[in-house]
Amino acid sequence: MALRMRREVRPSYHWPEIQLNIWLIVVLSGSATCLGIFSWFMIVQSQMDLGVPWLFPYMVVTSALGVAFIFLVLGLITRHFLLPGILILGSFILFVLWLAGLIETSLQLYGVAGSVNDNCQNYVVDNVSRGNNINTLAWLTQNTIYTFLTQATPITTSQGIYPDSPPHILKQNRMVSDTDLKYLRRCVELARDALEAGDAPFGSVLVDVSGEIIQEDRNRTVTDGDVTLHPEFTLAKWAQANLTPDERTTATVYTSGEHCPMCAAAHANVGLGRIVYASSTAQLVKWRLDLGIEAGLVAALPINDVAPGIPVEGPAPGLDEEVRELHQIKKTKEEEHR
Repeated sequence: MALRMRREVRPSYHWPEIQLNIWLIVVLSGSATCLGIFSWFMIVQSQMDLGVPWLFPYMVVTSALGVAFIFLVLGLITRHFLLPGILILGSFILFVLWLAGLIETSLQLYGVAGSVNDNCQNYVVDNVSRGNNINTLAWLTQNTIYTFLTQATPITTSQGIYPDSPPHILKQNRMVSDTDLKYLRRCVELARDALEAGDAPFGSVLVDVSGEIIQEDRNRTVTDGDVTLHPEFTLAKWAQANLTPDERTTATVYTSGEHCPMCAAAHANVGLGRIVYASSTAQLVKWRLDLGIEAGLVAALPINDVAPGIPVEGPAPGLDEEVRELHQIKKTKEEEHR
């Protein structure tokens, strides 16, 4: 009796070549890129003797697993042994790992652990480093990223968003944080006090690196009979007389309205740090035009047209409308007293 040998035939699967090749290229390039970036992050942290956040090694391991999985898939393809279950399971595991890293990154940037605005404020604006050391090099790198973010973000005002604004307007960035708003509200209060006293509605505060208000003032051009008594100008004079150069560099001036050219020049010449304003020069020019007020004798220039190296933030949506209302009230009072 003849014996029949039954030969088991392994099932074959038809893989769409184009889609599979695209998937392989995307996963391999993404994994390799992240592997290089986060490895470099870890090297920098180690060279600066700083702690390495768990996210960095996590992303390195995840990226390495992604690269290894791609080479595993390529090896199975060459042996004609790539099964759907292997591809599906491996892809699902990688997806979960990448998703966890993305969520943690988002939390670090935008969530409860911090925000882009606050991180720029804490680690760049309020933490200026000078001298021939590694900390200065790190600060310069962070400041480069910060400058790119502020110039790449379209300007937001009460009139809308202007992505095509000229360069000097783009420097007036929108990085007004919740911490900034606290000080800007005080500036608006001072501007209201100035208006009630008969002066122009402008107020400013000077804040040191620790977040403490060390000096504040309001406009006094009418009550004191001196046209130079803008609050920003008097704060610059006070800082020159009472603060060291390093203290001036790390201090922040908050103001209800963007500096005029006189105040911007004084601010820069005494070496003060960044400026945050509730309303911009461009807004003030428009408001005055709408109210029928003639242009002044001095050109209304943005701060960075006068002092290009000063970091500026503003305007602050919502507070700028309060400032506009103060100028409206001032115009009404002047008409009533005619």
